[in-house]
Amino acid sequence: MNKKSVLVFLITILYVFIGMDYSKCYCDDVSGGKKVLIIGSYSPANKWESSILQGFENSNDRYIAKTEFLDSKVLESKEYDEGFINFLNVKYKDSNIEYIITLDDEAFQLVRKNLFNENLFIYKKKVIYVGINETIFLTKDESEYITGILEYQYNLPIVNTILEASKEVSDIYLILDNSIYCNTIKEEFSKIIDKSEKPFNYHIIQETHFKDVKEKCKEIEDKRCAIYLCGTFKDSNKTDLVQPEDVINGIKEVTKAPIYTKLEEYVYAGAVGGIVNDGYKLGEVTYTLLNNIVEESFAYNVVPVRNTFSIPIFNYDAILEYDINPLRLPQNSKFINKNMFDLLLPKYLRVIVWTLVSLGILGIVGLIYLSIKNTKTARENKLLLIESIEREKIKTDFIVTISHELRTPLNIIINASNLLRIKSEEGDFDKEFFEKRLNYIIKNSNRLRRYINNLIDVNKLEMGYMDTNLKNENIVEVIEDITLTIIDLAKEYHLNVIFDTEEEEIITAIDKLKIERVILNLLSNAIKFTNDGGNIMVSVKREEDNVIIEISDDGIGIEEELKEHIFEKFKRADLNYGFKRQNEGSGLGLFIVKGIIDLHDGKIEIRTNTNKGTTFIIKIPIKLVSNVNKENFLGESSLKYISEMELSDIDKKE
Repeated sequence: MNKKSVLVFLITILYVFIGMDYSKCYCDDVSGGKKVLIIGSYSPANKWESSILQGFENSNDRYIAKTEFLDSKVLESKEYDEGFINFLNVKYKDSNIEYIITLDDEAFQLVRKNLFNENLFIYKKKVIYVGINETIFLTKDESEYITGILEYQYNLPIVNTILEASKEVSDIYLILDNSIYCNTIKEEFSKIIDKSEKPFNYHIIQETHFKDVKEKCKEIEDKRCAIYLCGTFKDSNKTDLVQPEDVINGIKEVTKAPIYTKLEEYVYAGAVGGIVNDGYKLGEVTYTLLNNIVEESFAYNVVPVRNTFSIPIFNYDAILEYDINPLRLPQNSKFINKNMFDLLLPKYLRVIVWTLVSLGILGIVGLIYLSIKNTKTARENKLLLIESIEREKIKTDFIVTISHELRTPLNIIINASNLLRIKSEEGDFDKEFFEKRLNYIIKNSNRLRRYINNLIDVNKLEMGYMDTNLKNENIVEVIEDITLTIIDLAKEYHLNVIFDTEEEEIITAIDKLKIERVILNLLSNAIKFTNDGGNIMVSVKREEDNVIIEISDDGIGIEEELKEHIFEKFKRADLNYGFKRQNEGSGLGLFIVKGIIDLHDGKIEIRTNTNKGTTFIIKIPIKLVSNVNKENFLGESSLKYISEMELSDIDKKE
C-alpha cells in the first residue's frame, strides 16, 4: 500500500470514530418509520445533489433518512472507496437500514459492487438509484434488489439554442471533467452532431484541474465560438473544488465566448444559462418511487422522457453582456437577475420599445384629464347598474324561495285534507289514519305560519318596527328549558344533546319569546345538518358583564364562501346544487336571529369548518329592567307554541 493509500485509510478510520456517536442516535430512533440511507456521489455543497435532497425531504413524511457523501470529485481511488464503505459499515451496521438511495453514478457503483458482501450492512438491501447517466444492465440477482431512475442526457435542444441565439456561432467547446456524468454527455454529443438545425463543429476540453481548463480556453475565438460548460474542477494546488464564480470569472479572463452550461450553479455564477437538470423535482419523484417500492407496486427501471427533469434557465445580466437575442431562447424559460421592467428583447427592439413607451406616456398624460372627467359619471352609472342587478336578484331569489316554501306545506295540507274527505265519504273513520293526516295538517300549518311570521318579522326588522318586551329572567333556566324541548326530536335522528352551564342562575333582561325563537332556530339548524350519531352541545356561562351562549354541533359545517353571508336573507347552510334541496328552510331564520340579538344589544358569531361542525356564539350584555312592559299573553304554553313552529320544517334529512 503506497503512502497515499495509507493516508486515505487513516483519514477514513478517523471519520469512523467521529461518526460513531451519530450512528448511535440513528440506531436509537424510536419514531417507527422505515430507515433510509441516502449516499451522494459528491458533497453537501453540490447544488444538484442538495436540490435532490431538498425535494425528497420536503415530500418525506414517513421515513427516517440519513445522508452521507462519497465526495468522489475530490478523492478518487480504490482505497478511498473501500475506506468509505468500511466507514459506513461501522457507522450503520446496527441501524437496521432497509433502503439505500444513491445519487449519481459513483455512489451507485460503490453500493452495487458491495451489494452481495455478507460482511457489510448493505448486504441484499433494496437499492434505489437516481441521476444515473450510464445505461445499466442488471444481473438476475441484482434485479431483485436494485431499481431506479436513469437520467436521459439529451443535449440537442441546448445545442440548437446556442446556434440560434448567436447567428455567427459555428463551433461549440464542450468543457468537461472526468466523471461518468461528463463522459456520458461526451458520448451523447457525438450522436447529435448531424441532428442539429444547422451544421456545427464541437471540440472537447476534458480535464480534472481548472488550471488546465483555463489554459486550453485561451485558444477559443470570441465571435464564432460558444462554450458549453458541464464539469466541476479541482484546484491545481489543493484537493478542494474550484467555486462556480471562480470558474466563470476564470474563463471570462481568457475568452469572450458566451458560456452556456448544464449546471444551475454556473448560471447563478454568471453564465448565460442553459437547460439544467431540476434536482428538486427529481427528489420528489425519488420519494414517490421509494413509496412504490415499499408498497411493492413498482419493480423496474425508469427512463425519463426527454426534458422530464429539465428547466430552461438563463441569466439576464449575461444575456445583455453577450448581446444574445432572448426571443431565440426556449419558451417557458426562467430568467434570473431580471427586474420587473427588463424587456426580453434584442437590443435594437429594446430601444424602439422604450421610445414608444415614452411617447405613449405623453399621450396617456393627455388622456388622463379626459378620463378623470368621465370617471365619476361612469362610476355612478356602474353603481346604479350593480344596485339594479342586485335588487333584481334579491327579488328573484325571494320569489323562488318563498314559492317553494309555501307550496310544499300547502300541497301536503291539501292532499291530507282530500284523503280525509275521501275516507269520510266512504264512511271509513280509521282513528290512526285520521290522526296521522291531521298531524300532517297541523305540522304544515305551523310551517306556513312560521314562514309568514318570518316574512313579517323581516319586514319589521328592516323598517325598524320590531320591539322587545324585556323582563328580568334566569337565562340559564330559559336556555335549559328550550334545550329539553328538542331531546325527543333529536333521539329520532340518533343525535346526542348535551347541556352545560357554569352557573345555575344568571339574571338578565331579555325578551323571553324572542330568545326562545333564536335558540330554537339554531338548534333546528343543528339537527338538520348533523349526521346520525352526532352531538349537539349547548352551554351557558358568564364572562365579565355578558352572558355567553354557545350552540355547537359536529355536523357538515358551512363552506367558507357561504360563511361570510350566512346572516343575510335567503342564505342557506346547505348549498343548492341545481334544484336539489337537502333540507327545508326559507333562508330567513338566521337573518331574524341576528336581528333579535341586535335588539338585545348583543352579538352573534360563527365558527365553522366543512365536515367538522359549526358553533354559534351569542354574547348578550347582562342588564336589569325595573319596569315590565307587558305580560306574555301565551303564558306557560309559549315555549311549546314556539318550538312546534320553529321545528316544523324538520321532516327528513339526507
